[in-house]
Amino acid sequence: MATYRLQPARTGKYFALLCVTFALAIAAPLVALSVFSTNPKHTEPLVITTSETQWEQPIDGVECEWDPAGLLLDSYICGTTNVQVSWVKDVKDSDHSLRRAVRAHSLTALPREPITHIENDAVMVLPSLNMVAINIRNQNPAHAREEFQILLQGQPQQLLPLAEKVWGSFSDAPLPVGMEEDFTPQPQVEIPLLNAQAPKEVAMENIA
Repeated sequence: MATYRLQPARTGKYFALLCVTFALAIAAPLVALSVFSTNPKHTEPLVITTSETQWEQPIDGVECEWDPAGLLLDSYICGTTNVQVSWVKDVKDSDHSLRRAVRAHSLTALPREPITHIENDAVMVLPSLNMVAINIRNQNPAHAREEFQILLQGQPQQLLPLAEKVWGSFSDAPLPVGMEEDFTPQPQVEIPLLNAQAPKEVAMENIA
């Protein structure tokens, strides 16, 4: 009587194929990332606008890239300067609205720096944040009561020329003078550290 012996399943080839497939799945994104990271980043001319309005203002001679880390869509990287654009309408207090925009962007307390007004526009310099906050109010009846809040943040050497270009694209008046002086580093005040080895009475005096 003929007998048949079951052959053991040959899984070696399938296992090797599975390993190769898994390795390719891991390597493919890394290869793609390395290719894109070595290519120049895509830039385009900076245009101050948002998807909420048809009002737009190109900034001549400024190339930027979209900021993928920005929480809002209208955030750009222009060299070493970050540009955040917000659009508001029917604002009762433009100054307070601009301060709130800075607070939301920087996650700090409501700024108290003075705001300088030139005609219908305004600018606030915040040296502690390396930021210039600009508020532009549209005077065109087609865009009545619309305003742009433009926050520029970066190193002063690149920040200030870009702020002047943005401001000059909306206003014939020069950006308020003295901005370079405003960004001049101030001398640091040395604060004595609490001496952990000091007697308790001295330590409490330092804390007070």
